[in-house]
Amino acid sequence: MDVPRNLDFWLMPRRAGCPRKIYPLPSSAVPPTCWEGGGGHYRQAEQAAHMASLMVPGLDEVTDWPAVADAADPAYPRLWGG
Repeated sequence: MDVPRNLDFWLMPRRAGCPRKIYPLPSSAVPPTCWEGGGGHYRQAEQAAHMASLMVPGLDEVTDWPAVADAADPAYPRLWGG
């Protein structure tokens, strides 16, 4: 599976030998809530691709707590990989 190109943007300098340490932490929900739009949408498969990289130490914060707890929230399936 291809890792989304925005993560590649942050990892490219390290792969090229940049002495600065860059540790991208992809957000666990992009866009952060179901009521927002943006340049992308990470589902469970995309997050698994992020986490497969040894240069990615973890995920960023969960910003949509109502969607985590409420199965009726429109973003619930997206956060839980449904």
